[in-house]
Amino acid sequence: MNWRSDSGLSGKSVVVTGAAGGIGSEVAIAFSQAGAKVLAVDIPGAPLSQLLTKFEGSGHEIMEADLSDLSLHASIFAKAQSMAPFAALAHCAAVLRRRATVDDVTEEDW
Repeated sequence: MNWRSDSGLSGKSVVVTGAAGGIGSEVAIAFSQAGAKVLAVDIPGAPLSQLLTKFEGSGHEIMEADLSDLSLHASIFAKAQSMAPFAALAHCAAVLRRRATVDDVTEEDW
């Protein structure tokens, strides 16, 4: 698939959480290849600056934020709004906490 011509993301912004490693970094790179402006979010100390060098195009941003700190969510949202038009969120951040059922997952866990 030719991401550049088929995605409809050119010039739009996307947020990728967990962007510094694994699936998150590949998703972020793919969005940049599709022409999107990427806001890459990951925990403090994650190699976000290295990831930024792999992006195509310009207008990308990185943001260190621990998503388990609910007080930071508003600043992530504000940063995403400043990069409008906003097109997508790829939530790739993960912390493995076993719960019996999905109903047992709290907002803090999520």
